[in-house]
Amino acid sequence: MGLDVSYLNFNRSTLEGKIIDPSIYGSVNLSNLLFPNRTSTFFTVYARAGAGIGLFNNEIRSTGKKDDGITPMFMGSIHPEFNLSKRIALGLDITARYYSREIVGGLVSKDRFDDGMTAMATLRFKLGSNKHVRCMTMNEYVVGRLDNLDRQTQTIQSRLAKLENDLRKLKEQAKGAAINVSFDNIEFEFDSANLTDASLSIINQVVDILKNNPTWATLKVNGYTDNIGSKKYNQSLSEARVQSVKDYLVSQGIDGSVISTEGFGESHPIADNSTREGRQKNRRVEFQIVK
Repeated sequence: MGLDVSYLNFNRSTLEGKIIDPSIYGSVNLSNLLFPNRTSTFFTVYARAGAGIGLFNNEIRSTGKKDDGITPMFMGSIHPEFNLSKRIALGLDITARYYSREIVGGLVSKDRFDDGMTAMATLRFKLGSNKHVRCMTMNEYVVGRLDNLDRQTQTIQSRLAKLENDLRKLKEQAKGAAINVSFDNIEFEFDSANLTDASLSIINQVVDILKNNPTWATLKVNGYTDNIGSKKYNQSLSEARVQSVKDYLVSQGIDGSVISTEGFGESHPIADNSTREGRQKNRRVEFQIVK
């Protein structure tokens, strides 16, 4: 978004004209939308186009006749740019503007179509983080995503293995002994209690472990949220989500009479809610299994 104000003053023996040319403009960078996976290169070319309305006033000195009018305005530009580094770019901006009017500033246009052109050198400093999606190649993006998925998978498998091992040990413990396992990877569709496909896969593995290790008597499902939203809303959302988990466990063959649920909303956070990673950890489902 920007504001340009131009003022041109023509004083001639017979004609006097002045142009006050204010314009407010907005721009949208579609390059990320149209070319989301492009690589960073040394040379880049951008193009712009726009339209607007102009107001003008003319006066003929010999007769004192004045003219006021409105004219459509059009502009187009091309901007080649050389990336000297990830943050500094040297460019050339060439802009042409067209005014469809017969007389402007005391100058008569035979074809009723006046234009002006500007050219300027530009030096651009790019702000922001050192790494940006536009500076990543497809390979870098895919590798990063795969590494993250690998870490998540390893975490899930580690917790499932611990659950199975703890259930085996539970057989040797006294009645009433309990084990707890927490999953921050059990996710739901946005603003709902519907489990995602990835979450169903995790719960299916939990079901298999519970069925293969019948050393337990009761199962409690606890649900937590982050602090985004009101406390009242988060409380009801956590209750609906743990009920959704229970319903799925029952559908997979776990006796519903031994399952209880409790939603805690945004209370009992285990991480800092001011960070994205912390909020992810706080959005969790915990299983409390009692012998």
